[in-house]
Amino acid sequence: MEGCLTLKSTLQVLPMCHRITKWQDASVSGFNSTVFSIDGENITLPCKNVVYQDCSSTTWIYNNENHDNVIELVGHGKVKTEKKNRTSRLSVGSNCSLNIHKVKAKDAGNYTCQQFLHEGGDKTGVDYSVHLTVLKIHPSLKQTEIQSARTVTLYCSLHSQYTQCDDLVRTERLRLSWVNETGADLQNTPTVTISHLSECNISLTVELQDQDNKREWRCQLTKGKEIQTSVCLGTGWTGRMLM
Repeated sequence: MEGCLTLKSTLQVLPMCHRITKWQDASVSGFNSTVFSIDGENITLPCKNVVYQDCSSTTWIYNNENHDNVIELVGHGKVKTEKKNRTSRLSVGSNCSLNIHKVKAKDAGNYTCQQFLHEGGDKTGVDYSVHLTVLKIHPSLKQTEIQSARTVTLYCSLHSQYTQCDDLVRTERLRLSWVNETGADLQNTPTVTISHLSECNISLTVELQDQDNKREWRCQLTKGKEIQTSVCLGTGWTGRMLM
């Protein structure tokens, strides 16, 4: 595994520390693909029902678990500029895939690639749906509050939006865990407490010690024994130790 970079006197989320973002085809939850991503990275959602290779037939739509808020993101190969709050980070990639720049937790949900041969015409062929999940980690303390002898809680959450996350985890046999630099599960100790708040939310409470300076803490999502994605956060400080 690559290590997290750590800035002095800061606590920093570092999504680049270990990027494995994956998608799996023929998801048992009813989607054609499920993409596992982490907050802040650039991802690509595949479209596998393309008719016109110039993407002029391709439309991308999005909806979340409410199922009543369908948003057209791309129409006939072009990003919808009138919905900038959702489309400013989007672009159409090769094979009419959908690129999302610096993905956020709110981007999680169902993305459907559809084909329309003519503007205003009927849909043709079968939809191709992609379920995007986003793994995010955040600390209880501000960057300037990180020091030895302070207690910090790190929260790691999996965002689904389209289906109930707990149902997704059980159906897909997913597991969230905190792991060390070698990939082994962290265990509770006198200074480290792991809490499973739900199937999709786990926390790590640490009483920071001198040896935790420039250390990484990693939250990992696995399916069976296979890593789907992970995100880590590094702690570091300088100056006098708080007593």
